[in-house]
Amino acid sequence: MSEQDLVAIAQQAVGEADTVLAAAWMEPRGTTGGAMAGMEAGDMASDMVGGGVAGAALGIAGTMIGFKKGRDSGGFASEAPEGTFTHRVPHVSLVAVSATNIYAWTVGHDGLHRRAGELLFALPREEVEINIRSRFSVRTFEVVHDTAAEKWEFEGARFGSHMKFVMAALHAD
Repeated sequence: MSEQDLVAIAQQAVGEADTVLAAAWMEPRGTTGGAMAGMEAGDMASDMVGGGVAGAALGIAGTMIGFKKGRDSGGFASEAPEGTFTHRVPHVSLVAVSATNIYAWTVGHDGLHRRAGELLFALPREEVEINIRSRFSVRTFEVVHDTAAEKWEFEGARFGSHMKFVMAALHAD
């Protein structure tokens, strides 16, 4: 999907009240790490049974279980000792940036096409802190709203994802 298509999806969700500059599909923080850990566990189990069909099945199962656990663990709602509440993030979110706001939605579907679903947040950029960190093949993307003591944690591919456009719009690259 092109950057223009993502921006158009986000713009339709925002309406005429604001102008979307960039948008990206993002997953919960931990999705990729979970898949990698599951893949490694599946490979180890495969080696224990001597490979073959049973080993291949264990390798695939390990990857699938790890991906699901990583995806789900990245979105646990929790409260830190200092009182910051980390919100649960859906499996795929649409995150968009305008000159004044940052938005996030769950992902809905119209047949085979993705669209912006339920609004997760619409926050003034001046009220949030954005933390972006690179890890191996992913970038983590945190939106921290200190005033409300809330946080959302996303991740996206480090290379070849639309996150680079969101980062450029935030001047965080």
